[in-house]
Amino acid sequence: MRELTTFACLILILAACNSVVPTRTATHTFAPTSVPLTDDTPPTEVAVPSPTVPRIQDCPAAPAIQLIVQERARVTDSNETLNLRRGPGTNYDVVTRMNPSDIFTVLDGPACAGDYTWFRIRYKDVEANLFYDGWIAEGDFESYYVEPYLPG
Repeated sequence: MRELTTFACLILILAACNSVVPTRTATHTFAPTSVPLTDDTPPTEVAVPSPTVPRIQDCPAAPAIQLIVQERARVTDSNETLNLRRGPGTNYDVVTRMNPSDIFTVLDGPACAGDYTWFRIRYKDVEANLFYDGWIAEGDFESYYVEPYLPG
């Protein structure tokens, strides 16, 4: 009888615990977090940006977008050279010319101008030890001038 009473009490306690414990639900909100400091300065709030999905929009007069903003890419071997321009369009001055297999970082884009999709990039000319920022066309309907070159 004593065992039955103990068992009944345990069941009642477990049932009470299950009804009190809130259910956890996943949320995707990001709140500012405090950053610990090594000195006596009071901590300040630092906003943690929420992850965003990059806005991909194909240009109607150009092939589908392949480049990824904030990732590396390279000039394809099918090109002789690729013009790096001051702005997104063939009407902008050429800053430098890039060679096949040259690697660069995509900074911004896409921008539609003329029959091309344009991306703003940063390119290091290894031979001259110079950095260039400018705009490149991704390709046309015959070929891509550049391609993603992801780490790994």
